[in-house]
Amino acid sequence: MGLQKDLLDVASQENNDVFIGLPHAFLSTSPDKLLVKSFWWAYVVNNRDNITNFLNHSHRSYFLDTNFSRTVTESRSKKTIKRIVTKVRHLWENKRVLVIEGAGTRFGVGNGLFENALNVSRIIAPSRNAYNVINKIESSAVEFISKQPRKDNFIVLIALGPTATVLASRLSSICQSIDIGHFDLQYEYLAMGKYHKTNVPTRYDNEIINGDHVEDIHDEGYLEQIVAEIDE
Repeated sequence: MGLQKDLLDVASQENNDVFIGLPHAFLSTSPDKLLVKSFWWAYVVNNRDNITNFLNHSHRSYFLDTNFSRTVTESRSKKTIKRIVTKVRHLWENKRVLVIEGAGTRFGVGNGLFENALNVSRIIAPSRNAYNVINKIESSAVEFISKQPRKDNFIVLIALGPTATVLASRLSSICQSIDIGHFDLQYEYLAMGKYHKTNVPTRYDNEIINGDHVEDIHDEGYLEQIVAEIDE
């Protein structure tokens, strides 16, 4: 009930410094592949009343698009994919980055995703049930952020399932914080020339069979980026 309540609180809050994303399919599925369209058609029909009630009670005039982090597998236009990936990468250009991620996520490791960032630091959290230790994760992040000399060129990227949404909201008063979802996995697919979900042996993926079986890597640069590890 704790996570559900926190997610509802994030969605309903009136804080103008926190931007909420919804699937663009609530309005239109025109950018999507046919299989993606059919999923959302069924979802919207089955959940129409809940969606309508949420929008009617929301105090927001507009929403961001949650599907930016799944554009490689969902968009039918390669031109659109390239445009969105380029824009997302621009978010951390010439900035110092703190990644808060589950064990085995390895966001941006070995794929050049952070080549345009000033530097990268990481807090490693549990890959499952991270919400159980969200206060510890938050405390560790706040402590690290407080030591940064400037906040205007600092960004927090959180890849931690639904816990990321709550955590991004909590940290938003300190610095720019984004629930970045599966964007790294999507970037990996793109690098492999794939436009559908596929196994990435070095990445934890909760959405594919055996996605929790992650290969070991030996990357000193990655290990040096880790500033804290939070146990369950």
